[in-house]
Amino acid sequence: MKYAFPAIFYPDDGGFSVRFNDISCFTCGEDMADAIEMAEDALNLTLWDLEEDGKEIPKASKLDEVVL
Repeated sequence: MKYAFPAIFYPDDGGFSVRFNDISCFTCGEDMADAIEMAEDALNLTLWDLEEDGKEIPKASKLDEVVL
């Protein structure tokens, strides 16, 4: 199954932190490219864990509903 969740990237200590409002998933990267790669990996692992545990995958927010 494919999922898409909006991610929020923000500067933090010389790099970028990333959070997802709809799912308990946080990560960071040294630069934007690294943060994007780390966000993809972290989200994939979080979703895989939820599926493996038989837990419900939350519904993703619409982009206009994302609170920054």
